Amino acid sequence: MTLPRFSLRLLLLAVAVLCAWLAWERSVVMERRAALNILRKRGAAFPLTRAHQQSWLRQAIGEFGYVPAVILIPPNSWPDAGELKVIQATFPEATIERLGPNSPHTGGLLGDFGSPEAHLHQPPDEG
Repeated sequence: MTLPRFSLRLLLLAVAVLCAWLAWERSVVMERRAALNILRKRGAAFPLTRAHQQSWLRQAIGEFGYVPAVILIPPNSWPDAGELKVIQATFPEATIERLGPNSPHTGGLLGDFGSPEAHLHQPPDEG
């Protein structure tokens, strides 16, 4: 029984394709982190929930296993149409809402939205 033979060129091509795919996956994770940091600086709050369908690879390259279920943006820093499209494309699983006096998310879980303690952007401690 003979094993199939592959050329060195084919091996290098396969490794290059694998590296390109891993780099793309890492860029998605970094883009999502950067977007959350920008939203946090703009005063948005985003309670995080555990991701149900997150791959082990995403966790291995730095995504922490929590996704925003809803992104609450105060009216004074509401994004323009282009920025809103980018946020929706970056977080397709999240609902984006304007936080206001009639919002169901005012008070309770978020408390006083103006206080820094109200920004629920860190995953809960496990263990």
